[in-house]
Amino acid sequence: HFSLWNFLSWALTSALFLAATSAGFSEKGLKQILLEKLKLPDVPALQMTDLENLVIPENIRNKYMSMLERHRVKRRASPSLAGILRGVPGNAGKLDTTRQNLIFDMEGRIPENSEVTMAELKLFKKPLEKKHLPSRQAQRPVMNARVTVYWVQPQDNGTNRTSLIDSRLVPIMESGWRNFDVTQAVHFWLKTKLTWTQYWIIEPAGYQAYHCMGSCWQPKSLLHHFGYGERSCAVVESSPLPMMYLVKKGNYTEIEVAEFPNMIVEKCGCIMDNAAVI
Repeated sequence: HFSLWNFLSWALTSALFLAATSAGFSEKGLKQILLEKLKLPDVPALQMTDLENLVIPENIRNKYMSMLERHRVKRRASPSLAGILRGVPGNAGKLDTTRQNLIFDMEGRIPENSEVTMAELKLFKKPLEKKHLPSRQAQRPVMNARVTVYWVQPQDNGTNRTSLIDSRLVPIMESGWRNFDVTQAVHFWLKTKLTWTQYWIIEPAGYQAYHCMGSCWQPKSLLHHFGYGERSCAVVESSPLPMMYLVKKGNYTEIEVAEFPNMIVEKCGCIMDNAAVI
């Protein structure tokens, strides 16, 4: 489920929208790819004790959020998926004056032989009541409030782990729906966690790497007259994966952030001799 930390007036209506497709994915080789990009011979030998009293510095957190935001901006600019979105209504439970839990029943929501390619959390912000309007007499009236969405993962020991999904400023004078990209969280629900990432990868807690597969039309004129090879299905557009991870340096552990290019497949196409043909 999700935890919403906010300082605004939100309607209790929330919904999770899923875009499903029959495209396949594969995580084979993901471990080796990460090790090569980090220039590591093997997964760091980290224990639970390495995480005790671990505090993520503000500059590291801000750097990671900046990388996530760049990725979200790109996704928002993509063609709308409104026509194929499947809605999942949610239940909201208030934790305190600034936090709410949002719970979604995912049982039977994903059609068989389908994979989720995009998921959005939609929240409706109610108009601000007059008694809560900022005072005109204030020298610096508050015009925005921060809304932060966490993804809550129950642990085996009974505790919860929270992973930051999105955090943004919202104008307090406006009302209407607000969308949050929660694709990676939904992917984690649908996949078994990779055990070798435990204690090593802090964010994101789940990852789904798509691959391209399928048949391509073979134009005979190009194959025979110009000597080109056969066209094949391959990645023609990809995006980076921001990651926050631990690095063991002697007797102490450091937190680092990096953006790994070409980790998420965004678009597939047919290529001929390494040249994309759309």
